[in-house]
Amino acid sequence: TGQETEAAAPSRRAVEKFLVSLRDAKELFSPLPSSCRVKYTCVSVCEHFLALGANTGGVYCFHRASFKYVRLLANKEGSISAIRFSPDGSQLAAVSGGGHVALWEVNLEEQGTSKRYHVSSLLKDSCVSSLVWEERGGRLFYGDQLGRVALVYTGKLNVFKKRDETIHIEDTAIVQLVIHQDVLLVSTETRCVLLRLQGTRVATTTLIGTGKKVRDGAFGGCFRLRNLHQPPLVLSARPGGRVWEANLEGVVSSTLKLNALIEEVSPSPVLGMGFTPHFPHSTPSPSPPPPLHHP
Repeated sequence: TGQETEAAAPSRRAVEKFLVSLRDAKELFSPLPSSCRVKYTCVSVCEHFLALGANTGGVYCFHRASFKYVRLLANKEGSISAIRFSPDGSQLAAVSGGGHVALWEVNLEEQGTSKRYHVSSLLKDSCVSSLVWEERGGRLFYGDQLGRVALVYTGKLNVFKKRDETIHIEDTAIVQLVIHQDVLLVSTETRCVLLRLQGTRVATTTLIGTGKKVRDGAFGGCFRLRNLHQPPLVLSARPGGRVWEANLEGVVSSTLKLNALIEEVSPSPVLGMGFTPHFPHSTPSPSPPPPLHHP
């Protein structure tokens, strides 16, 4: 929970925001036996609920506001490495056993039980590294360390439609997937591409930028939304603390250099139960921060 307060010192570097822990998280461990070796491995939240994946293959669900335990979603494919609620919170996807993706209709607000209705095992010979729901919750995309991107249709399907299939393959591991409408942003260890989707088919593939230096590492990207009359921009992370800003045609319009700005930010203390706050000394800055945009 975040809370804002006025800085004590009139300096530009004075602390203006704090991370505040208002509740004791011990209640989240109430379903686990005290002598058990169960450990939480990942977390996802929606508007009213919180889910924690565990190394035993289960997903523990709680009310987000009260931390009250709701139920366990059982799973037999192995340890949970990532979980994601759908945008409306009605479904949950969980990566288990490395390359299996299980889907539940969670029904956490009802007295009924949750239903696991599909396990996608297209990429079971690898490890899933990223997954993302589309805004409407009808499709789930996930990628793996072999550079493959798969699509899963959720909910009820007619008998002639495939539930899941591989839609794209890259040369290096998938780092991050981000979607906006029917445009999927795929970040790999070496490049960033846009996939324009038409159902299960990739209509076009657009490379972001044509820089001489190939990025080598876990660099991601995202969309920067603007007003309703302008298409979003794409932000693609680069080595050396740089970020490309590009349009949906892959043309880079500017490069953001963030190293100097990061150095201007002082660490903020954590307040709340179990934390003793330590406030950094505020000192006047000798010069204004550098501009963000560089050609």
